[in-house]
Parts: sequence; C-alpha cells; structure tokens
Amino acid sequence: MNYKIHITQIAERDIEEASDYIDFTLMNPAATDAMLDEIEEKVSALSAMPAKYALVKDRVLRTWKIRLIPIKNYLLFFMIKEKTVYIVRFLHERRDWVTILHEGISLK
Repeated sequence: MNYKIHITQIAERDIEEASDYIDFTLMNPAATDAMLDEIEEKVSALSAMPAKYALVKDRVLRTWKIRLIPIKNYLLFFMIKEKTVYIVRFLHERRDWVTILHEGISLK
C-alpha cells in the first residue's frame, strides 16, 4: 500500500532552520547535504511502510499516534491518517520536544 506524503509548513521551516544552522553557523555544508539526503531517503521510504516506526513513549502523543525517526541529531515526527503520512515536526533531539508537540500539531 502506498501512502501519500505531506510535509507540513512548520516541518518545512524546521528542516530549513536546521540546515541553515548547520550550513551557516557550524559552517559544515557537507553535513547539511548529508542530513538533507537522509531526510529525503527516510521520508520517501515512509510511502511504503510508515507503521514500521514506533510510536513515541509520551502518553498524550501516543494517543495522537505520533511516531518518530532519528536523523543525525534530530528527530522527524510524523503521523499516519488514512492513506497519508503527515510530517509534523523536525526537532533537535536535545530540545524539549514533548512540550513542543503538546502545544499542538497543525497538518497544514
């Protein structure tokens, strides 16, 4: 079964901010390219088997069916609704992502 992939606006912004930080602040364009390649690879693979990734451990987020994929030092959060995978956030692993995600998720 093939799923459609939808990257929300906020997730796109998260990815852009992470890549800008690595590229311009850390001055490591090779790491930026590697991260973006891995994001593309993992997101593309979600169209085939998104449920292979575990739900997050937080009780509230589990009820929302939030899953995550580790990518470098970041976490890509997504949810599956009907036949669509929604990429909802892309956050650094050291951020308080539970609190950030509890604030709400937009599927736009």
